[in-house]
Amino acid sequence: MKPVFEKVINQRDSSFNVMRLETQSFDHPYHFHPEYELTLITAGSGNRFVGDHTERFAPLDLVLLGSNLPHCWMDYGESRHPVSAVVIQFNLHCFGKGFFSLPEMRAVDTMLQRSGKGIHFTRTSKSLLGLLNNLPGLNGMDQFLAFLSVMHQLSREDHYTVLSTADYTYAPTGAKFSRIDKVFEHVSGHFRSTLDLPAIAALVHMTPSAFCHYFKKYTRKTFTQYVNEVRIGYACKLLIETDLNVSEIGYQSGYNSLSRFNKCFKLHARKTPLDYRKKFISLNRI
Repeated sequence: MKPVFEKVINQRDSSFNVMRLETQSFDHPYHFHPEYELTLITAGSGNRFVGDHTERFAPLDLVLLGSNLPHCWMDYGESRHPVSAVVIQFNLHCFGKGFFSLPEMRAVDTMLQRSGKGIHFTRTSKSLLGLLNNLPGLNGMDQFLAFLSVMHQLSREDHYTVLSTADYTYAPTGAKFSRIDKVFEHVSGHFRSTLDLPAIAALVHMTPSAFCHYFKKYTRKTFTQYVNEVRIGYACKLLIETDLNVSEIGYQSGYNSLSRFNKCFKLHARKTPLDYRKKFISLNRI
């Protein structure tokens, strides 16, 4: 997917943006902006794309994105219930030049530097999630202080993963990742059908062997692994938000064999499709 630029406009009487998004579908295009962004998913599921990384998401997914890092959350427009998220966007100098360089903000500043590749917080306290969820209802100094508390607590979190690979950089006028972007876009639109490796390689004017080497160099995974991640992310969404049986979900996610679907699902989700459904069936009511 080729990222598009998004112009972020600050809310009136506020130096940073706090929004509660409530809509029928996460349909925002793959995009980037100079502002940092903290996103908490409160309802909905699908695939999250950050730089050269993709992963399934579900309610309580919490991610911090650095400046100009391409991203989107995609639920494929098929949610049975409205989806929602709390989104905070802020500029590095929104509180004054050098604010995040203050001694008291040293840990937060380190976290912001790390967020250039995207940070997924994998284990977060209920109190912090509650604070984030209540943030859109605050204003003025109360909201500002609550935001600082959120950033302070996140900077002390030990349970997180960095999303994009170390080699990933995005330059809007650069061509380094133009081929990868084209592949991501094609897979996103065709993962539910058969994806032929020679045809994918031809799409970016490469031989299959050269393409496989190129793809693994920049994503740290094989093309097959990437396709399975996208397909399993979509399958997770169907397991949570529909009553379809496992066989039908496997077929709709691009697998022609139930045994192959079950094997890939357990490899990526570390549980069977039915166990996954039992665990997360209640989360779509949050």
